[in-house]
Amino acid sequence: SYVQYPAITYNLGFLNCSGDFIAINDADDMSMPTRIEKQLGYLRDHLDIGVVGCNCVEFNDSMERIVTTTVEKNVRNAAPPARNPSLMFRKSVVAAHGMWRWQCEYAADFEWLYRWYTAGVRFFILEEPLIRYRHSHGGNISNVKGLNQAVKLAIFRTYFGFKMLKSSGLRWWLQTLSSYYYVASLSFKLCLKIVSAWVK
Repeated sequence: SYVQYPAITYNLGFLNCSGDFIAINDADDMSMPTRIEKQLGYLRDHLDIGVVGCNCVEFNDSMERIVTTTVEKNVRNAAPPARNPSLMFRKSVVAAHGMWRWQCEYAADFEWLYRWYTAGVRFFILEEPLIRYRHSHGGNISNVKGLNQAVKLAIFRTYFGFKMLKSSGLRWWLQTLSSYYYVASLSFKLCLKIVSAWVK
């Protein structure tokens, strides 16, 4: 895999898919035995839906919990319309609206999914938790990469917030403002580390 730009790995997978449907399953997540069957059945029964996700069980060494949501709730809170590792979608949607953009790392999935959503692709989330998602607490992201991700996420929330101005509500903009606060906080901490290292 391409560690620096995971989008390249995703895109290579998309380009090499021969079927009409694509499902994502990240390396540290687990799909329930019936996940593929149920998502595929939903897409075949609902031709107006382009992307189907599902609810999930979040877990790590210290906790396990069921997380339920809807597309509408996610959009209100400026979260991706559906969780990336839970997705199954029509290959025709990729052909029409594009793949991941490596320049958008490390928030490429947010940009990708809202590019689809704002283009009119319909999403749906199955109520049943069909994946187990490993919750990392951000420990696998370095300070520099974390800042990179935070900056891009703030920019994308602003961009798509204006693009959906008629439907992006108060919660979207509060979450966007909190993104900029987080960027400022990370920047300050990173500067302190640099100064501390330089003084030593």
